[in-house]
Amino acid sequence: MELNPNASCYTCQHTGEIIIFGDSYAKPIFYSPDGRNFFQLVQTGFGGTSLDFSIHYDNPHNGDHGQMFCKDNAVTWNGKVFAKTACPSSITFEPIPVVREPAFLFLTSDGTFIYVSRDKYNYRYETCKFFIGPAQEMKRVDITDWVTYRDGGTTYITTTAGVLFSPTPFDTKAVSTWQGAKVAKLDTKDFNIEEFDDVARIGKQHLGFVPPAILDLFR
Repeated sequence: MELNPNASCYTCQHTGEIIIFGDSYAKPIFYSPDGRNFFQLVQTGFGGTSLDFSIHYDNPHNGDHGQMFCKDNAVTWNGKVFAKTACPSSITFEPIPVVREPAFLFLTSDGTFIYVSRDKYNYRYETCKFFIGPAQEMKRVDITDWVTYRDGGTTYITTTAGVLFSPTPFDTKAVSTWQGAKVAKLDTKDFNIEEFDDVARIGKQHLGFVPPAILDLFR
């Protein structure tokens, strides 16, 4: 990969580790533990200016996460100092892996589940997938339109099977709907969801789990 002319390189003289920031605001971030093999990291937060800043990051390759500080042409990270050095014109690297995560899970009054997933690290609406059906065979349907308002999360997802509405959590009176009918929003952390290319399934140990408060929504 050819690097941006604004990329900057920092090397730890004691370990040979290298950090490369792809532009003035540290996007993307590349890390090499040996000066040869690079891995792309995920920037999760940035504070400061282009010359003096701190960044939060995730390393999806090994589960590591933390913070780096850049000041006076040096990076401090994990108790080590990386001095600014000449930047290569190009590198080869291991890209951010594709990791899926739940975005929404709903339950209709007739027991149908609606599940929406997304890419955890390369999030774009285009990476989202929509599944609908019984718990053990939610089938994927195509998303044709996705609109999210800047009010904290009001979302309309249009699919070839229908339209899902999820209100902003700041509107405590609004309810989620599927094709105009009320649906219950579930906490994805309460369920073991397996996702494949065209099918998603909820783990058997959770098939009978529906909180009483959810059932009350349909009464």
